[in-house]
Amino acid sequence: MFADSLRRLAEQAGPRAPLCVISHSLGTVIASNFFYDLQAHSPEKPLIAQNVLEKLGDTPLARGETLTVFYTMGSPIALWSLRYENFGKPIHVPSPKLRSHYPHLTGEWVNFYDKADIIGYPLKELNADYHREVTSDCPVLAGGPFTFWNPVSHVEYFGDTDVLGPIADGLVGVWQTINTSQA
Repeated sequence: MFADSLRRLAEQAGPRAPLCVISHSLGTVIASNFFYDLQAHSPEKPLIAQNVLEKLGDTPLARGETLTVFYTMGSPIALWSLRYENFGKPIHVPSPKLRSHYPHLTGEWVNFYDKADIIGYPLKELNADYHREVTSDCPVLAGGPFTFWNPVSHVEYFGDTDVLGPIADGLVGVWQTINTSQA
């Protein structure tokens, strides 16, 4: 399903379009795991089944080469990573191959969390690798007066201006960079 979505996105947005991922909750783990496998996959270390690679196709976007920004909200990656020694290794954001497609484009991984959210946690301090890859952990008060202080805040990120504003600014920045550097 994820592979199909990336292939369709490459067909609609263009095979080399910058890939900007906005994810929430378990979706942050699914996206992170998928991009980790794409980045670590090699003939010597095949992490992705051949049928999934075939579904992806061979466009840079679908292969994760143009992963530019990764926004995580209410992410349980810190909990998920407990199963690995020293919390494991994060994905590279931006993709190590991004510069070959967009030399002037820089990326970011911004992780939004609410301290009252019992599912989402900061990621930057998990280990030195996460510290390097996660651009920033942004504490927010997700939701209104009835939700920002309790676990219901977990479902309020998509309507919070402290989350949506930085994401919009980041997406505009990507658009401006690729449209001014190609002009």
